[in-house]
Amino acid sequence: MLDDIAYIWIRSLGLSISPLPFEAPKHQVSTLWKAAQQGDVGIRWFIGLIEQVAQMSWTMGQVG
Repeated sequence: MLDDIAYIWIRSLGLSISPLPFEAPKHQVSTLWKAAQQGDVGIRWFIGLIEQVAQMSWTMGQVG
């Protein structure tokens, strides 16, 4: 989903995706939520979105 949006912007706005020209430090992303919200559809959607972004970032970091 996110990569689809990125490629739409690339095509429509003339953007490009390139690796950073310098070493960037690694960072960790964490999420916390109340146990009572475990079944919340919005929370599950948001966690899935974060996972997609993380996977996309990891994949892009492997290129080159």
